[in-house]
Formats: sequence, structure tokens, C-alpha cells
Amino acid sequence: LPINGLLYALARRNDEYLLVVLDRRKPGHEVWSQPLATASLPFNRSAVRGSFLSFADGILVCCCDSQTVAAIELTTRALLWGYQARTAN
Repeated sequence: LPINGLLYALARRNDEYLLVVLDRRKPGHEVWSQPLATASLPFNRSAVRGSFLSFADGILVCCCDSQTVAAIELTTRALLWGYQARTAN
């Protein structure tokens, strides 16, 4: 998602979701990243397809997978809230 000259993307490293911010003028250059949540689903294509970002009023909402959502205030890079659905044991 492009915002103010930067590209915001979700990434998954092992069992962790990250918000990664890239400088579009410097391909491959990571400006900053922030852990968002522990993955609730095993890594597969359906989990990746379910990921998206939405932005309004300075807040970036990150839908990591079908069970995990987090909100970041971009000015301060503060995690405002997170939600992870409980799974049945």
C-alpha cells in the first residue's frame, strides 16, 4: 500500500507477521519494520491471500490472516490494538 512515498507491506517470517516499510525510490531498501503478531494459521497460500492493509486518518489496519488483525498509528509507529480469534482446542 503506497502512503506518502513509502510502500507498506505485510510479511511473514517463520511464525511472525511483520509490517515492512520500503522506500519506493530505493528498491529493496527497508526503512523500518515492526512485529505485529504471532501467526495463528500454518503458512500456506490461503493465509497469504487473506492479508491486506487499509489506511485512514493516520491509522494503518493490518489484516494478517483470517484470524489476526492489528492497527498501527503511523506517526508514532505505536501498536494501537490487536485482535486474534481464539481457536478451539
